[in-house]
Amino acid sequence: MIISHQHKFIFVKTKKTAGTSLEVFLSQHCGPVDVVTPIYPRVEPHEARNYQGGFNPLPELAMRLRHRHPLKPTLRDYQAGKAFYNHLPAATIRCRVPRQVWNQYFKFC
Repeated sequence: MIISHQHKFIFVKTKKTAGTSLEVFLSQHCGPVDVVTPIYPRVEPHEARNYQGGFNPLPELAMRLRHRHPLKPTLRDYQAGKAFYNHLPAATIRCRVPRQVWNQYFKFC
């Protein structure tokens, strides 16, 4: 997953669709404040950054309650300081980024 503030896009990595190759390519064009999640095993020249840290869990918990989804994944991520990671669903990313970022950035997967 990549959130590029410099280029105003959000790349949501899906499974089994060459997402790693695309993420490696895109990460080379991201700046120091952009969010780039880690890839395992590590792939050069990809450099993960700014993916850890706190987030406001309330919007996500409210969404999960509305859709009758378990709250545990959000609470676990919040306690661990795992704000972003690969294969995070777009609905979850939407809850974890500021509304203006979600509304204004180009999103693709």
